[in-house]
Amino acid sequence: MMAHNRNPGPTLPEYDGNPLIAGLPPLPTQAELVQAFASRPEIDAKERAYPGHLRKHCIMRLSRYFEPLERQIQLAERFSMVLRQGYLPLIGRILIGAPFIMSGLGKLAAYQATVGYITSVGLPLAGLGFAIAVLMEAGGGALLLLGYRTRLVAPLMALFTLATAIFFHHNFADQNQMIHFLKNIMLVGGLLNIAYFGAGPLSLDSALGKKALAPAGQHA
Repeated sequence: MMAHNRNPGPTLPEYDGNPLIAGLPPLPTQAELVQAFASRPEIDAKERAYPGHLRKHCIMRLSRYFEPLERQIQLAERFSMVLRQGYLPLIGRILIGAPFIMSGLGKLAAYQATVGYITSVGLPLAGLGFAIAVLMEAGGGALLLLGYRTRLVAPLMALFTLATAIFFHHNFADQNQMIHFLKNIMLVGGLLNIAYFGAGPLSLDSALGKKALAPAGQHA
């Protein structure tokens, strides 16, 4: 195991003052990663003199021997970089996308009530509105969560969210509706930020983009 109480050495300005990163262990060196992943059973020289039936059990310790490969160490280093530089966009997408998915699935389980609510505000084609709502909330939320086609999905969801605020939560005399209106406006702001900045490193967009940019021989 790596010692977390060692002197972390030089710090990077992009990580300073971030309480979430401060809670992580110090960045390990390659030697520390090897030490952390390796499993080397202890062998005592005096065990060579043990009776055969005991030495057989000592030999079985070799099944626990493990020495990490260079590729595994490189993977651990890349994971450490992504964890420190890409987790905030992922958390943001989860916090926005998950409620959309829950809302869409809730509508899917309450067709009559949802269609009735759409009709009650005077909108035509309530059945089509229901389909659009489920598609945007459940489907769009899932794509947002995965970080796929984010720059296309996020502005469409922002437009949908703004439309629902205008058509369904415009009665500011009702405090509950005003709260929902402001909540939708805040969601629009978050979605527009995602549309502009993208999904971040921990996303399908990032993974597929890197694969597309890789030389042909490295796709396998």
